[in-house]
Amino acid sequence: MTRPAGVEWIRNDAPDVRAKAIYLGVPSLGVVSIQWHMHMMGLQNPLNRGVVHGYGTGYEVGMGRNFLVQQAMQWTNDRGDTVSHVFFVDDDCLIPPYALTKLLAHNRPIVSGLYYAKTEGAQPLVLMGPGQGVPDSLPKNAVVECFAHGMGCTLIEMQVFRNLLKHGLARDETLPTGQTVPMFFKTTRDEILPDGTRTVYNETEDVFFLKNAAELGYTAAVDTGVFCFHYDYKGEQGYPKAAWDQYKATGTFDLPLHEVAA
Repeated sequence: MTRPAGVEWIRNDAPDVRAKAIYLGVPSLGVVSIQWHMHMMGLQNPLNRGVVHGYGTGYEVGMGRNFLVQQAMQWTNDRGDTVSHVFFVDDDCLIPPYALTKLLAHNRPIVSGLYYAKTEGAQPLVLMGPGQGVPDSLPKNAVVECFAHGMGCTLIEMQVFRNLLKHGLARDETLPTGQTVPMFFKTTRDEILPDGTRTVYNETEDVFFLKNAAELGYTAAVDTGVFCFHYDYKGEQGYPKAAWDQYKATGTFDLPLHEVAA
């Protein structure tokens, strides 16, 4: 059975909470693994902050993120609380329990955890500059500023989205439901030019968003101390593969990270 595109809400805020809420948004096709569920059950919430869970199901990932941000912008409760941050967690990222609290403590407009591509070799989803490859190594337990990163474990202040709207960088997108939402994220594959010709130009939705945010002065950053396994539930395989195999065998793992010089 397929699930329709939509959103579900789980309220997780105590009656006396007065601080602004954090919107935990999960773009998904509707099927998640028990591994992912177990990690989400262990997620620690920040003290005295409401956390609202939203699930956009049945959308292409960029479209799903746009839908979730729109929901976050519109959310309020009976006390008048609104959303201060969107915390994206993809349904194939196994996040550590401290992911949200640690990212929030950085007080940065955009900050992500670290995860790797689903490839044989260990490739961190961190781009240091346009047209550059991924770094061979990254420092341990450090916040690394970068050009772009994956969105699978990313905390973003709502003000970033509001400023993108204010400066006209986001275009409207019509969802399958007929709802129109701002296009903060866009996945491009073989773009069609205005004259009708096709160009081989591919860009993921995370790079599209972060490039536009950078034009407004926002710098992307990755906390290498917030590591997430990138999980393929069909193959029951986590990435990077060597670290996952080590973790299954010993309960510990090593990553290609280096100590920061004092």
